[in-house]
Amino acid sequence: MKAEWDKMVKNPGLACGMLRRLEQPAMRLPLPSHLSHTLSRASFLDNNDITNIFTKAGFDPGAIKTLTLAYPHKHPGTKHYNAAEPTVSYVKAALSQRWPAMSVIIAEGLFEEEHLDRSGNQSALHALRGRQHYSFDIGAQREPLPFVLRAPTPDDPDPVILVDDFVEQGTTAVDWTSFLHHNGATVVAIVAGTDPCRLAQDNPVTPSRIALSPPFNTGTIPVLAEEFVTVARREGMACTPDSVTALLEHTLNRHGRSLTTLTNTESYRLRNETRHLGVTRFLTLAGCGPAEQAAFLAAHATPAP
Repeated sequence: MKAEWDKMVKNPGLACGMLRRLEQPAMRLPLPSHLSHTLSRASFLDNNDITNIFTKAGFDPGAIKTLTLAYPHKHPGTKHYNAAEPTVSYVKAALSQRWPAMSVIIAEGLFEEEHLDRSGNQSALHALRGRQHYSFDIGAQREPLPFVLRAPTPDDPDPVILVDDFVEQGTTAVDWTSFLHHNGATVVAIVAGTDPCRLAQDNPVTPSRIALSPPFNTGTIPVLAEEFVTVARREGMACTPDSVTALLEHTLNRHGRSLTTLTNTESYRLRNETRHLGVTRFLTLAGCGPAEQAAFLAAHATPAP
């Protein structure tokens, strides 16, 4: 494979015919249950923890021939400091020491196109409106990367560990996971240099007092919807819990998001930001203006008995 890869690096025309096309998901995909939390890199000091991580994702680590380490970064040729690289090196060393026969490949050539500044701006609006695009440059990839050569199959899967330096809301990590899964890979774990972070929506200690129709009756969505309907009615909106939830879902969908795929922290920050900005202003800033809001709620109004 190395000889063929080197030929493609030297001949871009040959590479265009050999590399598969990676697609951008139109909507963020649901997070698999084994990725409910990020893992700290300290977990890789414990051999039992490493083995359990693979088992939960459906893999026998001893049988894996090639594993990819992906990490959020811009094109390696740009002047952009990447804080994840030390953690990537750490994880690769830990895996190689535990399973010497496993080939661990760092995906340097797989990168983010957009500079969204999510580290600098952690607001809910900024996180949920920004849409990332991903590309691959064979000239930036030092080792052959199977992920871009052939589509993974159940008989020939492509396990990936996603690595980052810091995870707060989880927006970047979950969007990367969605992209990788959409293109056939299986993200085994999300590892960060920080303490573990919950990504999946939890079940609030204080449950919501409203009942929503499926699929919005789980996780943090009812609590978020309760805040939305309370603020919306205070602003004079004629709405029900179901109609205002549908309006929020409608607005998120245009940015490739859904209430069901929000991370735990995204959901809570969205709730707090709505409380601060108000529903009308929040939705307007998210791209759904007052006229569209009114028309949507009128179309989804519950008929009078």
